[in-house]
Amino acid sequence: IPISSDTGFADASIKYQISPRISINYPITEMSYISISYGLFFQSPMQQYMYDRFNAETIAGSMALLGDPNMDAQQTNQYQVSYKNQLSSDFALGVTAYYKDVYNQLGVQQVLTAPDAYFQYAVSEYGTSKGFEVELHKFLTNNFTFNINYALAYNNVTSSGVNSNTSVLEDPYSRKLTFPLAPYPASSDIRHQVKGSISFQWRRDEGPTLAGLKILQNALLTLTPYWRTGVPYTRQSISGQAISERNVY
Repeated sequence: IPISSDTGFADASIKYQISPRISINYPITEMSYISISYGLFFQSPMQQYMYDRFNAETIAGSMALLGDPNMDAQQTNQYQVSYKNQLSSDFALGVTAYYKDVYNQLGVQQVLTAPDAYFQYAVSEYGTSKGFEVELHKFLTNNFTFNINYALAYNNVTSSGVNSNTSVLEDPYSRKLTFPLAPYPASSDIRHQVKGSISFQWRRDEGPTLAGLKILQNALLTLTPYWRTGVPYTRQSISGQAISERNVY
């Protein structure tokens, strides 16, 4: 069926969403405040997953992947609480905690047809993300400033990637594919992360002197340290068979 054909295709339904967002900022003192926010966000799947091979006349094997132009949008419920405090004229502190529920994440579903079943893109997955961040900032004084951020995060999903569940095993008794029923750590989950920047700045006629010259005047030197923990993985045997739960630490 050519893509320009007027027949052979079902109509996609009209979709609309309401996306409320609420934010409350409350000053505690002249130097500190607390912020509470909630948002309901939507994101449509990329068109490549909606229209990929959706007008195919034949299915080339059980690993074929077809798009679905009638998919719903991804939905995210996000909650966040932040606390900011300027500790002194030199230092400021920020703490943020968040929680996200992500519904209708993009994944795949199996369509049972004869002679071969195939996969189709579908908003069939779920994910959750929670954690907190602590940030300490020093303003530029004495030619020195820095910003350091520590983040603790937990990201769990039922599919680490769009195509991850195309490789799930078949249950030997029911002959059905064993799609994950409970979230597990995402392949990109980074539990601990520290990043920051350290800057040294000298203006005109500032900085160390060498042979009567201000060698670092009008100079800016910035270092950006970064540290993080590793990501989870699934243990495998020499033959490539999984011998542990998905993505364990």
